[in-house]
Amino acid sequence: MSLTLALLPPFLGKLATTAALTVGISRVAERGGPFLASVIITLPIFAGPSFFFLMFEQPPGFIARGALYAFAGTGPVLAFTVGYVQASRRYGLAASLAAGAGIWLILALPMRLLPFDMTIAALWAGLGAAMAFAFRRRFDLHSRPTAPPARWAHLLSRATAAGLAVATVATIGGLLGPATTGLVVSFPLTMSVSVWLLYRQYGREFAAATLASTQRTLPSYASFCLALALLAEHLPIQTAFWTALGISVLSATGLALAGRRARRGINRPAP
Repeated sequence: MSLTLALLPPFLGKLATTAALTVGISRVAERGGPFLASVIITLPIFAGPSFFFLMFEQPPGFIARGALYAFAGTGPVLAFTVGYVQASRRYGLAASLAAGAGIWLILALPMRLLPFDMTIAALWAGLGAAMAFAFRRRFDLHSRPTAPPARWAHLLSRATAAGLAVATVATIGGLLGPATTGLVVSFPLTMSVSVWLLYRQYGREFAAATLASTQRTLPSYASFCLALALLAEHLPIQTAFWTALGISVLSATGLALAGRRARRGINRPAP
């Protein structure tokens, strides 16, 4: 079987998964506001499928090392959100995404040069968290968008474009070493395509509020990467993967329930 044919099934799987989740993000945003949309965005939508297919092709050590870099990559991801949210005060979508990507590169590229272990990975993730706290902006995180819902034809075409982008990058990343794979899957591509979709449908402020919300919901992604890094070499690899995914889903569920309670509190009429 040629390399192209071998890569086709995982490529199509990543495309379909990303497209379906992108549609879900849009519909949740319509009904629940930026915070609940961010809960979905910060699930391991990109990293999960990437590591799922890699675990059938690579040894556990490769998976553990890649997951460790992906966990450390939460620091640059948080820096990305800071760059976008701050730039969106003055600039449009493309310039804001470029600002976020630029700051991501500043923090992500040095990771290739460091002798990475769990301590350094945690410090790198903490650096991004400190940036997010220092440059936080206040938004309404729980109100629904005022724009009308997107038409299905437009939504599906944009979701397919997003799926193609994520599937292409994830497939290429799987052909590289563990450090590069970890960096590739930690790049905020799912955030970027989600913000692009929300910006086009609901406007600048709603998109920025959703990305700011991811600073609070990113623990669900970080927990997946951290658990996989710790378990991949100590449990059967499939057990490690599904355990890490379950931890992430439980974290996201808790965040979603907290968001729903906060939204009900805001919408409750005054006595």
